[in-house]
Amino acid sequence: MEVLTARAAVPSLTAVVNSATFAPRAVTSETTCPDIAVDGKTQTMMTRAAATLPLFPVLSCEAQIPAGTAYVSIEQQSLMLFA
Repeated sequence: MEVLTARAAVPSLTAVVNSATFAPRAVTSETTCPDIAVDGKTQTMMTRAAATLPLFPVLSCEAQIPAGTAYVSIEQQSLMLFA
């Protein structure tokens, strides 16, 4: 019998990089970055900062998305985008 475990909600935010790019970011206690859906296309986020024990025990991740993107979600959590 396979046991499935749910991942905890991933804290996330959207940072403005410049007028043409946004950087959704996420923090996780997992060893890999979560997937991000950008206008329906899924990709894996990139590592922004690796976990360093014991002071920073989480993985920080980000992705670059262009301005004009309509919808972004991380682990099925919608992110607010800036116009």
